[in-house]
Amino acid sequence: MGFLRRERLVTSGRPIELNEWAYEGKWRTEGERVVLTEGRGKIRFRFSANKVNLVIHPGEIKPVKAIVRVDGQVVPQEKAGKDVKAGSLEIVEPRLYELINLGPKGEEHTVEIEFLTPGVAAYAFTFG
Repeated sequence: MGFLRRERLVTSGRPIELNEWAYEGKWRTEGERVVLTEGRGKIRFRFSANKVNLVIHPGEIKPVKAIVRVDGQVVPQEKAGKDVKAGSLEIVEPRLYELINLGPKGEEHTVEIEFLTPGVAAYAFTFG
């Protein structure tokens, strides 16, 4: 997600298309990650897959809380990944977090993660 991996990043404010991503808030772009530097921040990704995962590092303030949305709505538990409870994600250690699990039928959707604490770093989305 950092400057070494900026392909498919949308910065113009236009709607994101399939396999594109965008962020809102005050982020610092580093080699392979983006770091939320102050306040709240969001990352959105348009995908077509059964599962959506994100590699996240909480930074120094732990735990980091985040809200996970799919298509603009808090993700319902039946579509939530194993790390999301009632639309909420708690980031306590650096690792891969499962955000969305649509079951056997993957369709085109937009996932949005709203981080509530600065210092968090996002590295890469993976899909299943």
